[in-house]
Amino acid sequence: EKAKRSRFEREMTKKLQLAGLESARELGQFQVLRFTCVLGGPLIGAIGYLHLSTYYATVLTLFSTTLGLFLPQLWLKAKIAMRLEDIQRELPLLIDLTNLGTSAGWDVTAALERVIDALSLEFPHHPLIKEYKKARWLTATGYTWNESLERINKKLDNAAVRRCNLALGQAMRAGGDRTTQLEGIAEDAQRFYYASLDKRLAALPVKAVLITMLLFIAYFMILMAPAGVQIKNAIPKSGMSAAKR
Repeated sequence: EKAKRSRFEREMTKKLQLAGLESARELGQFQVLRFTCVLGGPLIGAIGYLHLSTYYATVLTLFSTTLGLFLPQLWLKAKIAMRLEDIQRELPLLIDLTNLGTSAGWDVTAALERVIDALSLEFPHHPLIKEYKKARWLTATGYTWNESLERINKKLDNAAVRRCNLALGQAMRAGGDRTTQLEGIAEDAQRFYYASLDKRLAALPVKAVLITMLLFIAYFMILMAPAGVQIKNAIPKSGMSAAKR
């Protein structure tokens, strides 16, 4: 049980990290959201017993409680997907600007540092720029760029970012003109982003059909609920009349 609990805590910590919830304020807001959703479901059901029939109040309680349990996880999953999309969308820009700096005569390290400094002023809250800004600070405290880029790979856990950082590290170690290599890195990151975007767009019709089917089933169950109650009430009466005969 302790191993299961520790594994669940590690998975939750990883999800919070991928969602960008790291500060005490952000973690506290997420815990408040979870607490509100967990208590809000039964509370809505209890209010339903005061104004609805027992059957509909029970259905409302089950629905609201289930929704309250899953809503924080769905919100966290959506936030992870949005953050991943932001990272993949802006990664080609970072590489292209670094390539522009190398074509102006800077080496890869100097170009990347200047690009990070410029983008951090324009987009201080962007997840990708924030991580590269932290890596920039680490290099000032004694870390090498390869170590800092490796920390970014572990933090973001993204295949496109990992490939770009690997190529950047090789370019920093080898030196020389890396314009062609950086162009290939940017194009690869852009293709990866468009491929993931096409995959999500292709899945939208299937999701829409599933959601429509679930809504139709729920509507049909609510519509047929009174008939089911009448049938249930009629069965004992017919049995008793048959016994009397």
